[in-house]
Amino acid sequence: MSTASGPIFVRSEDVQRVRISDLSERVITAVVQYGIQDVVGLGSATSLVCSAVNVSRNIANVFVTKTSIELIDFGILGKFDSIFLTIENKAGPDWEGAMKKLDDSMNLEKGPDSQQVAVGREDTPERMSTLCLLKLSRSKRIKVVAAGFAITNAISTALRVAKGGIAKEPVGIILVGLGSIESRQQLGPTRPVTAINIYLETGKQAEYDNRHREIMRLIMSRLPPR
Repeated sequence: MSTASGPIFVRSEDVQRVRISDLSERVITAVVQYGIQDVVGLGSATSLVCSAVNVSRNIANVFVTKTSIELIDFGILGKFDSIFLTIENKAGPDWEGAMKKLDDSMNLEKGPDSQQVAVGREDTPERMSTLCLLKLSRSKRIKVVAAGFAITNAISTALRVAKGGIAKEPVGIILVGLGSIESRQQLGPTRPVTAINIYLETGKQAEYDNRHREIMRLIMSRLPPR
């Protein structure tokens, strides 16, 4: 896990040795010290990063002010899903309000006309992206949701639809928001689990914040020449 000169980068190989609580502590400490901290999750580390950032904002006076997802081309190493999050010591956009406004305009009930795609831990991005395309052929906008470890699959699904070149029409990622849901264990009480909400819309292009563009340039500058 790298923290060189700014952003915290969490890679797939960090998943087995970095705990959510440790990453959350690092995020909170950095925000308290500097007022702002960027966190980038790559590959299978996206769910770890989302969970740690969500815990941070739930237990400390820190706020998620910017969120975006992207498919990064690492050349001969392949393409990797990524999530960019900026956390600050001051409140940013009203993500809950923005998501509620979108939700109120959509049909999220179960059924063939639902505009919601729930991604599970065992669901493949290939299968779920096909379902997304089917729903986008009927509705202009859909919502991709997942919780816990399935967050990685949801991000992969959304990026496959928006960036994978499989959609007939351009599909934009118009909002990415974190939240929490109550999950019941087989034996024991419910406990909060981090969830992600990704809104896709046909005919839209994703607009990335300049700060996240600079982090993207930093990542690309560290890649070996092709």
